[in-house]
Amino acid sequence: MHPFNWQTLTLVVLVVAFGNSSAEPFPPPDALEWHEFEEVHVKIRAPKGWSHQSKSNGDTQAFFVSRDALVEGGEFQSGVSLNVVSFPEDAPQGALSYATSFAVSYPKKFGPGAECGVKEGAPLTLFWCQADLEEGGHTTTALHHLAANSETGKLYIFMFESLRQDWQQSWSTITTMLKSIDIDPSY
Repeated sequence: MHPFNWQTLTLVVLVVAFGNSSAEPFPPPDALEWHEFEEVHVKIRAPKGWSHQSKSNGDTQAFFVSRDALVEGGEFQSGVSLNVVSFPEDAPQGALSYATSFAVSYPKKFGPGAECGVKEGAPLTLFWCQADLEEGGHTTTALHHLAANSETGKLYIFMFESLRQDWQQSWSTITTMLKSIDIDPSY
């Protein structure tokens, strides 16, 4: 296993979890285990015993890790998801263009308090954005990490979300997960 490296990050994970609001949103960092998304050559440390699910739709592959059983249309609470989008081979810069546009429009879309940043690299450029979202009568804090691979045209979107009142408690686990992301930049 390779340690997380910003220069080799080519995946963006979206975090989505469904479920039981009485359960702890995230376990302590020492209760994580490696989970591999083999189809897209990505590894991440995720909570032990959480449900995993994957889907494909055209040129996008989605992966979910949830505290509870993943159910279509289930209520959103806290968790992790990853979307991997493949841009056409003749337009590998499409991944970078999309991520740049996402970061520019994010603060406008989510308003005051929403923020984004970028760390340029080759072949991967990393974007991060964070905002509080009002959904279904509750406030959720969302942290998006996008990694655009300008050579392969892959865009990785990681989204970590937690109920706002649980964010501080969840942060140590989220940072451990972020630091553990291992992506193969040649994929």
